[in-house]
Amino acid sequence: MTSRYKRDQAENLREQVQNRRSRSTNEEATEKLPSRIEVHRNRRNKMKWKLKFPLVRFLLLLFILLVIVALSSPYWIDRFFSS
Repeated sequence: MTSRYKRDQAENLREQVQNRRSRSTNEEATEKLPSRIEVHRNRRNKMKWKLKFPLVRFLLLLFILLVIVALSSPYWIDRFFSS
């Protein structure tokens, strides 16, 4: 029974060593990667969709006017169409 226990203990230690070796190979692989600065410097310029500020301002103004008209509609409907 003791020889069986020793054999199991050795297998456990072998697995631990293999896990450490696999971790060290992963660390070596990350060391070979380029730095972040190089990656971002060399990347292609993406097509950027820029919204023009005058268009956004116009749409915002239109939305605000729509809200004002919707909230004040009971007043001006009664005032102009009841006469």
